[in-house]
Amino acid sequence: MGVTIVGLCSIPSERTSQQVIDVLAKRLTNLFADVVGVWSLDFELYQTNADSLSNKNVVYSLVWSDNNAKYIMYNKNDSQIVPLESPDEFTSNIKEYTHRKSLKVQGQTLLLGDFIVKLSSVVSGHASFTDIIIEANYKPCGNVSLCWNLLREFCMMLTESYELSLPEAAPASISDITAFEKSQTAVQYADLLVNHKKAITKA
Repeated sequence: MGVTIVGLCSIPSERTSQQVIDVLAKRLTNLFADVVGVWSLDFELYQTNADSLSNKNVVYSLVWSDNNAKYIMYNKNDSQIVPLESPDEFTSNIKEYTHRKSLKVQGQTLLLGDFIVKLSSVVSGHASFTDIIIEANYKPCGNVSLCWNLLREFCMMLTESYELSLPEAAPASISDITAFEKSQTAVQYADLLVNHKKAITKA
């Protein structure tokens, strides 16, 4: 599985997101990376109705196209986004929620040695979200504390000459774990898509 970091690369005013993605993909292929496919992520935000008895006021649904993985997240009392322990709790009571927002992230996947890189843009649903989303996974390592700085440095080298924003440290919900799981990638995407302006600091 490895450890995954998710961040943003800002788009210069004179370029489009696709042009910057093409530049970054070219940098990787010049290092003999292979383009191994395309992928997408469907993100949906739901809010409880006024008469709902649920204590999960805001719920997020994330569905991956490349492996059909689906995760349901919610905000804890401290606004930390975490996986819902029982997704059926949401799906069986979906009538208590109102759909508020849909986003679609779409891009390409490249393989460079032990690194899997996804370069993506938000292609619908959020006109003001112009940044590129960069996901980097380092397959041999499963310990967050050992791999986080390595992944940050890798992304910073890849996006040299562009403004890059990455979490300074792993999110609190995953910083203490030793075995990274796909759900922790979902946590990062949910946090970024909902709160990216205040959830990340510039590297």
